[in-house]
Amino acid sequence: QYKQCLLNLNKALGLNGGFPPAYTLRGVCQYYLGSYDLAIGDFLRANSIDPGQPESYHYLGLSLAALKRPQEANQFLF
Repeated sequence: QYKQCLLNLNKALGLNGGFPPAYTLRGVCQYYLGSYDLAIGDFLRANSIDPGQPESYHYLGLSLAALKRPQEANQFLF
């Protein structure tokens, strides 16, 4: 149901674009759909609004690892 997740979160972010957990969740949906670049953008956006979201950093690292960028990924995974 990740595609439906994206549709719902796009609507939610259209109403309130300053809610970091929505960017994190949308990034997780993007991650599981294999859209790692889009996921990274959402995780970075979430972190720029609120740097205190560990799940966002974790999935940022996983997304970078999936794109075979291990040195960048390691700073978020370890």
